[in-house]
This record gives sequence, C-alpha cells and structure tokens, in this order.
Amino acid sequence: MDIPFEHDSFKNQNLSVKQAGWFSGAKLLINGIAAKKSKGKFVVRADTGEEMHIQLKSNLIDPIPKVVIGDQKMLLAKPLKWYEYIWMGLPIGLAFIGGAIGAFVGASACYSSARIFRGERSIFSKYALTGLISVTAVIIFFILAIVVQLLIGVK
Repeated sequence: MDIPFEHDSFKNQNLSVKQAGWFSGAKLLINGIAAKKSKGKFVVRADTGEEMHIQLKSNLIDPIPKVVIGDQKMLLAKPLKWYEYIWMGLPIGLAFIGGAIGAFVGASACYSSARIFRGERSIFSKYALTGLISVTAVIIFFILAIVVQLLIGVK
C-alpha cells in the first residue's frame, strides 16, 4: 500500500511511501518511481533543485515508517497505541518457551498482526483477526516443536 504525503519543498512532485513488506523495507516513491537509497538516506531534488535528505525511520513491528526530511519529522499515520503493541506482541512470548522456533513463529505472528492493525478494517475485525493469528501461532509452534523432537529423537 502506498501512502502519499506532502512537503513544502516538493509541491510539484508526488511523494509517497510504500509500506515495508515481509522481506523488504519501506520505499520512498517520487512521482511513482522508487528513489535510490544511499547510506540509509534518500538524496532527492526538491522543486528548487536543491538536494534534500529524506530518511524513513521504522521500528521493528510497524510497517509504516516515520519520514524525516532534513530535521523535520512527519507522521504518515497515527501512532499505534501501547495496548495495540501489547496485543500484537503476545506471540513473542513463544520465544521464552520455545527458543528459536518460538521466536520465529512469534515474530512472524507479531508482524502479521501489525500489518492488520495498519489496514482498513474495523476495530473489532482487527482484534479478532490478530487474536486468531496469535492462537494459530501457538498451534503452529507446538506442531513444529513436536516435529523437531521427532526428527532429533527426543523422548
């Protein structure tokens, strides 16, 4: 999903951010074309011809980054609430009981939940779907743990 935004230095250009994917980070689009990243920043030309630095700052969970143009921070979406982070992060608890397998399954579920919370669904749907993802993550974890135990011969 592309999220358009505006800045005074780019009135004649269309700026947008493409959300982070499963295996790729967020991308800055200028007039629909992905900008090139260099050393963690995008160097782009403003309407005046001046070079400006744009950064996309993300946390590990939220697929929508914050945009930093020069020293000005811009929010593309309202921040998630603390209780939404806790709800999304519940599957991370699998890491404490299941090591690497639990961490992988929990982190995948957490990231999937974050994408749902950033979607266009109703609040009820968001909580129901992310709750279902958490339950499914626990089931998948136990199935994977049993398979691994069978493969290595633990009794």
